[in-house]
Amino acid sequence: ASMKTKKLDVMLYRIGLLENSGSYPDYAHVGLNTVMYMAKAPVKTLTVLRNTGIIPFSEVKSRLHQFEPTTIGTYFGKSWATHWFYVEIEVPYEWYYDEIHFRWDSSSEAMVYSWDGVPLQGFSGGRHNRKTYIIKKPDLKNDLDGLNRVKYFVEMACCEITGNGVEDYGRTFELLECQIGAFDRQAYELYIDYSVLKDIAYTIESKETSRGYEAAFTADKISNICKPSEPATFFNSKQLSEAFLNTANSSTQHQIYAVGHCHIDMAWLWPFSETRRKGARSFATQIELMKMYPDFKFTHSTACLYDWVKTDYPSLYEEIKTYAGKGQFIPVGGSWVEFDGNIPSGESMCRQFLYGQSFFESEFGKRCDVFFLPDCFGYSAQIPQIAKMAGCTRFVTQKMSWNVFDEFPHSTFYWKGLDGSQLLAHFPPANTYNCNGNMDQVMKSQTNFKDKGRSNCSLILYGEGDGGGGPMPDYIERYKRVADCDGLPKVKFSDCNEFFENLEKTSSNLMTWAGELYLEKHNGTYTTMSHNKKFNRECELKIKEAEIFSVFNIFAQALAGRTPAVYDKTTLDKVWKEMLLFQFHDVLPGSSISLVYDHTDAEYPKMLASIKGVKDKALSQIISTIQGAALTLGDPNAGIWFNPTIFQRKDILNINNAYYEVEVPPMGYNLKMISNFTPISKHPANLKHEVDAEKGLITIENPYFVIKCGIDGQIQSILDKETEQYGLESSRKEVLDSSTMKGNCICIHQDISPTFDAWDLWIWYQETKTEIKATSYEVKTDKPHTIEVKFTYKISDKSSFTQLMIVDEYSRRIDFKTNISWHETHKVLRTYFPLNIQTDWATCDIQFGNIQRPTTSNTPWELAKYEVCAHQFVDMSEDKYGVALLNNCKYGYSARGNILSLSLLKSPKIPNPKADMGDHEFTYSLYPHNCDFANSEVEQEATKLNVPLSSSMITAQRTEENSVSFFECDQPNVRVDALKIGQFSHDKIILRIHENKGVETAAKFSFNFATFKPLQKPLVITNAKVTNIMEDSFLPELQESIINWDQTYFIAKLKPFQFLTIALNIQVIANQANYKNF
Repeated sequence: ASMKTKKLDVMLYRIGLLENSGSYPDYAHVGLNTVMYMAKAPVKTLTVLRNTGIIPFSEVKSRLHQFEPTTIGTYFGKSWATHWFYVEIEVPYEWYYDEIHFRWDSSSEAMVYSWDGVPLQGFSGGRHNRKTYIIKKPDLKNDLDGLNRVKYFVEMACCEITGNGVEDYGRTFELLECQIGAFDRQAYELYIDYSVLKDIAYTIESKETSRGYEAAFTADKISNICKPSEPATFFNSKQLSEAFLNTANSSTQHQIYAVGHCHIDMAWLWPFSETRRKGARSFATQIELMKMYPDFKFTHSTACLYDWVKTDYPSLYEEIKTYAGKGQFIPVGGSWVEFDGNIPSGESMCRQFLYGQSFFESEFGKRCDVFFLPDCFGYSAQIPQIAKMAGCTRFVTQKMSWNVFDEFPHSTFYWKGLDGSQLLAHFPPANTYNCNGNMDQVMKSQTNFKDKGRSNCSLILYGEGDGGGGPMPDYIERYKRVADCDGLPKVKFSDCNEFFENLEKTSSNLMTWAGELYLEKHNGTYTTMSHNKKFNRECELKIKEAEIFSVFNIFAQALAGRTPAVYDKTTLDKVWKEMLLFQFHDVLPGSSISLVYDHTDAEYPKMLASIKGVKDKALSQIISTIQGAALTLGDPNAGIWFNPTIFQRKDILNINNAYYEVEVPPMGYNLKMISNFTPISKHPANLKHEVDAEKGLITIENPYFVIKCGIDGQIQSILDKETEQYGLESSRKEVLDSSTMKGNCICIHQDISPTFDAWDLWIWYQETKTEIKATSYEVKTDKPHTIEVKFTYKISDKSSFTQLMIVDEYSRRIDFKTNISWHETHKVLRTYFPLNIQTDWATCDIQFGNIQRPTTSNTPWELAKYEVCAHQFVDMSEDKYGVALLNNCKYGYSARGNILSLSLLKSPKIPNPKADMGDHEFTYSLYPHNCDFANSEVEQEATKLNVPLSSSMITAQRTEENSVSFFECDQPNVRVDALKIGQFSHDKIILRIHENKGVETAAKFSFNFATFKPLQKPLVITNAKVTNIMEDSFLPELQESIINWDQTYFIAKLKPFQFLTIALNIQVIANQANYKNF
């Protein structure tokens, strides 16, 4: 056919008919897809056991007598139900030499099991196309007995791979197919060839390349000679296709490393319980493919999912380990789950790797080199340092291709973190982790590769995720056809490790991206499901305390010469793993269905109770050790306060309506007799207020500020008294710029997202601002050291809230304690503070430090950061003055121009109509400081807001007071992130510290054991070394970080924003005479 008489688009239409006539009913007889089976037959027996719930196979088999007959066309339900089917198959003898398939389509996910309960393969029916299990393939496998019979069980899960829609609990699923077929492998092979030719013709058409036309002409010739109803025509057709596909490439062609993959969300549009089965279905399916294709390789992350499969499906897990040993089933990632890259603390990220890498090493004999996080909503600037310290030097994601404003400029590059650590990073240029063998994706891997000339290879991640079971046989076959086909990139079945090894050998002059990988999308996930985020923050902080106090207890028991304390590692490990699971990138961000949060809402209180149990036991033992006996009941005559932070703290206590102040040393405690306290004055002269009802103005003054607040709850002025010069009040610094809006201006906005309702906060929300003003107020002066103003607000007929503005005699912090009943739809609630600060940068609290983000919108890159993630504070500072906005459970901030604002609540309806509905309690605080950020105590104040002191009123047997700092640090810019026993060596104490102001620092940590009473057996440091997150490798390049140590101290040198993990050996010495006097 000549191009003059056959236009290419007409030719492509004809080609499409031969490939898949299902799209054209009038031509059903001409499609290769219609002749894949030479014959089909029904199964001999089909029975069902309905609505079993998720039960073990042993129970299923024991209830075989309860199964009842069923038929094709029957509906099963409802959503999330489970039904078990028993199938007996008898294959006709005339099919003896044929390849035999079992075909199943229940419009849902399902899994076929052997008679003995071995999981064989998953199915994904309905709109999805994994509906075939191979019973027999000559020279490969045969499930049939000597009489051509086989028995299977099928577990049907009433959900599709994308769940059951938005809260649709009434769905039913039709059993569409349950039969066997004699498969025509020859027709299938030609079908794959032909579909690849058609794909190449379509893909290269716009490029006007000769190979594209050759593909179209070759397919057209096949159309002329191939008659699907006449298999004898297949041979000549196959010769034509092979002649085209076997034309080799040049040696300089772009090389694609095709990595089989199955992205499985640990929960999202389905509950955690379903993920346990999704993992098994997917892994069993991939094992089947490995048996068929020895060159095929499959990779999967998420140690937690492997652990679930190990527990629930032990035989399948042993097969996984077998094929891992063969190099076909390849663990990757190194983390417990694919966690959210913004919200978890730095310590949580460290534990993700600690638990993940240790699992992979113990189960598969090695740790992962590649940190694999393909689907995440942004990536913290500290991830390179954390991943590297866990043994991962390489990084893979593709999510940055979702940017709204800017196209990320690299495919392969070095990613430089906040401390200077680097990972070799790759973003697969096909811009998806669900490739399906399509030639457009193959070509895009070359044409969209952004680092040509620096590298000539890329990854393709292919396979159906979330219950789709991973790669399909068709995908593997299609990539086989174009392994070395002229006109296309070369394709090789591979894994991430091989790709990076080649990349490291062949690349040159790769570019470097420094700082965070900010995703210009899904910024609503910093706020959605705020209750869940509050639970996470609370768990992170309290488990840190429980570990610290447990180590304090170890110290106390050893110093007192008592029985060694028991560190409850079992409970702490269990809680950590569950907390890390809930930090999965669709759970913690708030983008899952309500069933997921029903589960987390039930489990978080149990986790907190377990943490409290560990903490309370440790503190109780410390107290009884100090007292020399178990505590007795009676009227309290003493108080003991414990401080888990590395700086000194003050607390105000109320005893019988009298208020007292107590100071607690860093990393220690203070035991003080009540009789030795001096009550605080009930009416301090430097804390006063005045209400001018006529002007609607409340004026509050403490030693630091004069605050003028309207009775509508909006702050009109904050004058900083400490900035006064020359004795002139007019010289005082005004904190706010009230020219356009007032301080603590609470506003509600429309939150309309065209897609990804729970995920996104689109920039146009800013255009729909409505101010919410208080309808009533009450000034409260019942506490001697604070003035509180209670404001009441009405948002709508459905939503309202109260807020306490708290001004303290002893603090520069102004707290806003908020209780809200929230029942809105597609709204977002925010608070705004216009600041009298001139700066182009905001300092944002993140993992192990802080980063500066622009407050300007000079470029699209800056404009895109209209909503950013920060942990406990964001600060805007000039050279000698600044203001921070703190919080105790929020993450979504905006710093635009001179306006600093915080997202309080969202109300999306998809995928969870109940998201954020109900009652909420949270606190945010304004903290003005009369210095720049570097010299401020912003982080200390944020810590005080988030970590209250632990205290107990006791009946002391000994009246001797005791104030102990187990250890302290002499540098204010160094923080303690963890103090615990070693994960694997319980004779070691692990201390994790970081530098938080961006200043290279040498810090002295002094251990003050001699101040403990009763002191019986002194403790000394016998070794101090820097280790990795895994706590098992003493890094030679970092040993210089410990520049000195002795029995009672060590000195560590930290680079800006560096964290160090230090392994300490601390031992008892029997002879006090040998103990250094300090």
